[in-house]
Amino acid sequence: MTTTWPNTFPVLTAQSRKSDKYSGVKVTIDAGNGGGPIELMRKVQGKLERMDFDNCVVLMDTDLPWPKSLPKRVNKTRIHYAGAIPCIEGLFLKLLNDPKYHSVQHSSQKCKRHFHKKHLGEEEKYDKDNYHKIFKKQTLLKQIREIPDFARLLDLMGVGKCE
Repeated sequence: MTTTWPNTFPVLTAQSRKSDKYSGVKVTIDAGNGGGPIELMRKVQGKLERMDFDNCVVLMDTDLPWPKSLPKRVNKTRIHYAGAIPCIEGLFLKLLNDPKYHSVQHSSQKCKRHFHKKHLGEEEKYDKDNYHKIFKKQTLLKQIREIPDFARLLDLMGVGKCE
């Protein structure tokens, strides 16, 4: 089974590739690189028209409204949607159990600013290896139980629960 997971963080790829538990799943990650949900969906549809995947999980920020109708399939690829509240940096802060997470009032700009100031700088965010340094396996395993949305992302990717 091949799965693509646009607009998200690379740490799960390494976890899924290194474990025999996930040997039947190949995860490909494409960053959305900014823009709103409509631009992201255009990118996803363009990619899926050229490539063959069983499933695609689209992780979108929730600070901008999503289109009223989202495609459920492009060619043979099933598309699943998940929201990062309010943005991917907000999800990162939650995964890291950052004590300031709740004080940033879930504003995208405040989450982004806090995450990049404290955990991963603006320039560092483009190197996927930097994510491995801050997202330790034990932290992620603990947060799977604490954050239902995170467990749902793993389920959508087809890797199920990892204990």
